[in-house]
Amino acid sequence: MKAASTPIPAVVLQNTTDDQLTDDEIADLLNQWRVARRDPEGAVAYLPSGLELQTPGAQVSADILEGARNAAAVDIARLVGVPAVAIDAGPTAQGLDYRNVNQATGLQLPLYGLQPYADTVDWRLSMDDVTPRGTRIALDTTSMLAVPATPQAPETRD
Repeated sequence: MKAASTPIPAVVLQNTTDDQLTDDEIADLLNQWRVARRDPEGAVAYLPSGLELQTPGAQVSADILEGARNAAAVDIARLVGVPAVAIDAGPTAQGLDYRNVNQATGLQLPLYGLQPYADTVDWRLSMDDVTPRGTRIALDTTSMLAVPATPQAPETRD
């Protein structure tokens, strides 16, 4: 949060001469620099003598943005009651790879994410004002929760 709320400036223009610029001159110089950078042809810059360009913001790691995106995804998963791995989020140390992504998302999303909603629909449809007294409605989720068989050898045909 601290790194996001107080970002490192991407560019610093440093005066390397003994000439002191006024506040208005500094503001004008910075404004000209900003306008030039936003120009569609702004990939090339000119620095007059006496100015030095420093780029401390270029050293900031992209991990901050990736971590923030992951944290937002984890928060969304918590809000809707879905395991974070089911939406490809989670602790950064815990990586999802080919071996465990299927296992993590295959059963957890239906079991923990969809089952509470399915149960709510079951309960509401089973109430006496919807169906006749004593009638119970239940969604069949066995096919969703069944683990598909993985063949041990390639399929052969005669």
